[in-house]
Amino acid sequence: MTQLPDNASYQGYPGGSAPTRAGIPGWLKVLIALLVIIGGLMILTCGGLMYLGAKGPDTKAVPGSQMRADHRDTIVSLGLLGPGEQIQYFYSDAMVDIESSMYFYTDEKVVVYNSSFADPAILVFYDEIANITADFSDSWFVDSTIWLHLTDGSEVYFPVCIEGGGDERFHDGLFEMWKRSSSQTDPQ
Repeated sequence: MTQLPDNASYQGYPGGSAPTRAGIPGWLKVLIALLVIIGGLMILTCGGLMYLGAKGPDTKAVPGSQMRADHRDTIVSLGLLGPGEQIQYFYSDAMVDIESSMYFYTDEKVVVYNSSFADPAILVFYDEIANITADFSDSWFVDSTIWLHLTDGSEVYFPVCIEGGGDERFHDGLFEMWKRSSSQTDPQ
């Protein structure tokens, strides 16, 4: 292999030096970095939404027969269901864990559960209810509210989502269950 003398120059190149490879332009490096960051954020967002979809409760009120088994197991583990008691309708406004808030009624009682309450579980048996009313919402952004007017003069209320008319079905079913229960306990 022949070596060029130290004073040799490359003819035809400016400054007489050997050509160098041009690297990736700076603007392209920034663009690639931005695309990687945006792609990563999209993957994290999709993963988070998939997790919420898999673990979170339905966004609407559902009949007890359509509840997820793990949600029913959570209710049982919290001691909110008696032996043989059947959930008739269920709603949770929680994002992920129904233990933060859930509302349902059974063939025996209404359960309002919210972990932010001093006593998280409010159990209202049908014979304690004097009347049931509702403030139905016409907005997707505001839930309807169901009011239980109790025989001691107090009130218990809870939200139910309007999606698919679930708020009205929840209320109507609860009202019928209460009427049926009160007609069985009233002496004729």
